[in-house]
Amino acid sequence: DNLIYKHDKSNLKTQENIKFINKYNFDMYIEFHCNAYNCQVKGTETLYTSNNSESSILAAIVHHEIVKGYDRIIKHDRGIKYLWDFDRGHANLINLKCPAIIIEPFFIDSDWDYNTYGVALQHKLIQAILNSIEQFEQHLKHKLDAKNQPSGV
Repeated sequence: DNLIYKHDKSNLKTQENIKFINKYNFDMYIEFHCNAYNCQVKGTETLYTSNNSESSILAAIVHHEIVKGYDRIIKHDRGIKYLWDFDRGHANLINLKCPAIIIEPFFIDSDWDYNTYGVALQHKLIQAILNSIEQFEQHLKHKLDAKNQPSGV
């Protein structure tokens, strides 16, 4: 079962959002942002923090699928980035119990990036996220199976 939760982005609601997500023990949390900078920068990046040891794995899986689905050229793959204490988005993720990431698949202020990846190829973004969820759930299942394996087997 999947739950899609649209949270209130105001800073006043951040703690309420975190409590809600933690209360329902989500398997993962993927927050969608649209990047913006100077109307010229293009690219896809995925952000994570140290809230959960699996967050970097989730980030790698999701980022790979988005870049592959978009068929991004190397110069537009901005990579996977660790969020430090005062980085944008850090407060949204750091207190979550589940693996949590922020995806920034395109720059909304770049007409080319937005029209190509935000509009024309949005079906590829959706498919990439669905593929990522399936892959990460398989990863968690294999990890749980290995943990429950009797010793000496």
